This record gives sequence, structure tokens and C-alpha cells, in this order.
Amino acid sequence: MTETCELVSLGLLRSCRVQMNLQTTDDWVQADPTQLKQVVINLLINACDAMDGKGAITLTVGLRQVPAANGEPSPVNLPPGHYLSLSVLDDGPGIPEDDLPRVFEPFFTTKPQEKGTGLGLSVVQGIVSRHHGAITVRNQPGAGACFEVLLPSSGTVGALLAPTPTPARKGARHLLYAEDDERVRDAWSILLQRQGWVVTPVCDGEEAWDRFQVNPDLWDLVLTDFSMPRLNGLQLAQRIRSTSAPPPMVLISAHVSDTDALKLDAVGFAAVVQKPVESEDLLKVLNEAVESHAADGPNGRGR
Repeated sequence: MTETCELVSLGLLRSCRVQMNLQTTDDWVQADPTQLKQVVINLLINACDAMDGKGAITLTVGLRQVPAANGEPSPVNLPPGHYLSLSVLDDGPGIPEDDLPRVFEPFFTTKPQEKGTGLGLSVVQGIVSRHHGAITVRNQPGAGACFEVLLPSSGTVGALLAPTPTPARKGARHLLYAEDDERVRDAWSILLQRQGWVVTPVCDGEEAWDRFQVNPDLWDLVLTDFSMPRLNGLQLAQRIRSTSAPPPMVLISAHVSDTDALKLDAVGFAAVVQKPVESEDLLKVLNEAVESHAADGPNGRGR
């Protein structure tokens, strides 16, 4: 932890000062060290950006009981037990109250466009969730924003198994998702999985085509970016459309030329979504595409 803070302070935080407050050194969690380091780095960089590169950050590591011993309501929905708490507090202006519920959404950001994509906090939440923990955010009176990560303390809660995907619910929808930007792919995959989708993420159209051919009848929907190496979204859709019972397909892209738009119409995408897109809007499009396809009767693949 100390090493991570020193590296970030020297290389990325400019004139921000980081103060360590280690309230416990004996407790430990069973977690992927690389991913845990990514959580700390992202939170520290986010705090520094909130202060425009100048200010103080306090990183506190301690133990927390859930629910609290004094009966105070818990802000997180976690099993009772002891948790390692990692909090990052800045002395910036805080987060507007209306924005607090949305800070972990993919692509949502209060920063200028040139400073970020809005994926950092979404990635952090995904890592924490996969380790059976939780993350909260609040405005600290007299200071700035405080992000707190809670992870099960292996010494008191029991050995934590390696993070595993959530088992698919009966009747869950299977989504093949092609996106070459790893951060975008991870963020949307996490969000869709939380909504009950079984997501198979791939890095380009060629890999998507390979996965599709293994079991063409598995897929309820194909979601693809347009610009990708080896095989773009249009070429992937053309191949899938040539099969005997193609699933509905949705294309998501930041820019599509007029010429390509005509080709997309010819392929027959269920929808073309413009980036950036709100999570609720994308979920609505995906669900409507599947439901419309199933309602087509013999030509649909209703389950």
C-alpha cells in the first residue's frame, strides 16, 4: 500500500500530497494484488483531479464492523462481519449531491472531456464487487469527497475464495459483446452482468465470429462496436446475418459515416446506438431488441 502511494505521488499526482493513516497492519484480505493496486491508484488519481492537482489526500486503512456496533445503519448491503476499510478523502469541493448516485456509472464523469472517460470509478466498483466487497461515496463536512472500500477481512470472516462470476439465473439472456477498448468492454460487461445478462466479452470481430460459430443457438443478442481490428462491426454482422437463425444485433459506435450507415441499414441491425450512451438507455435498447425478436414468432428465438 505504501509503495503504491509513493509511486502514484511521484508519477501521477503532481503537487497533491498523500498522507497515510494506517490504523491496522495485522489484518489482511485475500485479493488479487494487481487489481487492489488498481483500485488504490484510480481512487488517488480521482481525488487529485477533483482538486485540480493541488491539495491534500488522506488514505486511511482500518477495520470496520458491519453492521456497526453502535447500531448505526450501514450504508452498504454486506453480510455481517469485520471488513478492511480503505478510504480516500480529499479536501476538494466535493461532489454535487445530484451526481452522487451516478458516480459509479460507466461513462459518467464530472471532469472535462479531455481529463477522462468516466470509466475509472466504474472499474473500481467492478473490482471491489468481484472481491465480495462494497464501495461508498459521501461528501465529508468541512472537506471534500470520501470514497470508502470495504473488503472482507480474511482473519475474521473466513478465507475468501477467489472471485468467481455470478451464476447465471434460469432463463438469463446470453450476450456476445465485441469491443476493442478494454476499459469500455470491462465496464459495460460488469454493468450488464449486474442486470442479469450472461456476457461473453471479446476484443474484436474475428474473436466474436469464432465464439459465435461454436454455438450459434446460444446467443440472444450480439452487441458490437463498429471500429475494431481484424473484423469490424459491419463485417461481423454480415457474417452472422448469413447464418440460418441469426440473433438480433445492436451496434454501438461514436461515429458512423453516411456511407457506412447505408450498409448498416442493409444488414438489418435491431438498433444503432451513438456513444456515449446512458446505461439505462442502452439497457432499454438491448431488452427491446431481444423482446422484438422473440415476438416475431417462428422467425424469433423466444425462450
